[in-house]
Amino acid sequence: HEAASALGGLAAAEMASLKAAESKGFTVLGAIPSRAEEGGTAGDVLVRDEGLHPWRINLAMGILLGCVMHASGGVAVRNYGLEILVTQGFDRHDAARLLVGMGALKVVCTYVSIALVDIVGRRPLLLSGVAMLGLGHTFLTLGAHMGAAAAAWAGGLVPVAGFALVIAGYSYSWGPMAWLLWAEISPTEHRGLFIGTFGFAANCFMALGNLVFEPAFADVGSGRVFLAYAVTTAVTGLLLFSTVVETRGKSPEQVRDELEAMWSKTRGSGCWGWWSTGQSPAAGLLE
Repeated sequence: HEAASALGGLAAAEMASLKAAESKGFTVLGAIPSRAEEGGTAGDVLVRDEGLHPWRINLAMGILLGCVMHASGGVAVRNYGLEILVTQGFDRHDAARLLVGMGALKVVCTYVSIALVDIVGRRPLLLSGVAMLGLGHTFLTLGAHMGAAAAAWAGGLVPVAGFALVIAGYSYSWGPMAWLLWAEISPTEHRGLFIGTFGFAANCFMALGNLVFEPAFADVGSGRVFLAYAVTTAVTGLLLFSTVVETRGKSPEQVRDELEAMWSKTRGSGCWGWWSTGQSPAAGLLE
């Protein structure tokens, strides 16, 4: 009777592990017998990876990060920095000298981010950098409305502060964090494919942003462009706050489980009623 009970308990544990593996999208190849002397535990199972399907939310999250990082305008502002400063009252010589200083600021902020990333985590650095970007675009919007007088008022404090906040915010957050997050949300067996896909998507959005920036700058005015960036960055911050999980010290599988749990909660909330179909919002990307 005792032997039968023990075998029944083992079978139940193995069945639970089998079901758990199948629920994660794996094909179960068989169960490994429990042998305490070999270090085995009840319910160990042998599974085979089922490809990309279990990682669909991670893939969608990486592509989302690649999109919104360039919607922040950090790269476009850096690339067109000379023109931006000239329109806000600086002569080209002074603007060029300021850009050299901004390059040094970029390097310093990148090293600060590297020093802090394993202390405070990825999520706080990303969110605080996005906040700096939004504040920087707000200052640049004010400077654009001041026009040529912006350089004269308080030594050009408004446009210089705005430019510095945008450069610092991007270099402190998106610059290093995107690549780190991409690596940490990617499964080991598909990491090259995932990071390549994320990088390609990000470069496409970056090219689009650079192509649109100059004609928009000329046609609708720099003030409206920076205001649009400020609003977009605010929306991005809210989106990241509700969708990005902390990845420090976690395996890709743990990150995947947290993302799935987060999407499940979001799916059930009343404000996202169109996601209440039984599928996570990112699941349809690969289905």
